Amino acid sequence: IMANPTLIKMLGFDSFEDLTHRNLEKEGFESSESRKRFKNEIEKNKRILGLESVWKTKDGRSVIVNENAQGFYDSNGNLIYYEGTIEDITQRKNMENTLRDSEEKFRKAFLTNPDAITINRFDTGMYVWFNPGDRIKFVNQLRKHGFVDNFETKFRTKNNEVKDTLMSSVIIELENIPHILSTTKDITERKQIEEALKYNESLLREVGRIAHVGGWEYNLLT
Repeated sequence: IMANPTLIKMLGFDSFEDLTHRNLEKEGFESSESRKRFKNEIEKNKRILGLESVWKTKDGRSVIVNENAQGFYDSNGNLIYYEGTIEDITQRKNMENTLRDSEEKFRKAFLTNPDAITINRFDTGMYVWFNPGDRIKFVNQLRKHGFVDNFETKFRTKNNEVKDTLMSSVIIELENIPHILSTTKDITERKQIEEALKYNESLLREVGRIAHVGGWEYNLLT
């Protein structure tokens, strides 16, 4: 066995001699399946490119590595030794897993949120604004603060209905292009109820006012 200082340090050993005292076949891998896959690939193709496996360090930690290796054989075709390189990709894989978990959480939130969630380009937008002035005000607030919270406006739907909404938005970068991530709550029904309550309150006030005015009724039959 031969190993350079980088591999010795990667696996947590103090020296090459320290490494040679370890049975890598039995203790060097998190799963025996990884080593079997390595050997099967070498026997089949005489070499390995980009094989991911999990090695164990001296103190028992797991290290995810990317292996490139080639088998060397004698004149009778018997394998003599392997030669290759090992790259520690633990940090990269952990970042990929964290990103994947984050994307999955966002996907679930995106699909299950009762409010509308949209991502659209900052420069063009995608809504049909009922009042174009609202978009100007909305964009100005985004530019000034980087976010907008509970912005009340109206949108026109595909079938020409006008919807009352509350928007909360923030600017995000996608491929170095500013986009708007928004949640939009339809408050049309709530606004209709509020208007109905205002009308009823106005009607009650008018009834109260009329009640203070004298009135009479005369029945000709009696």
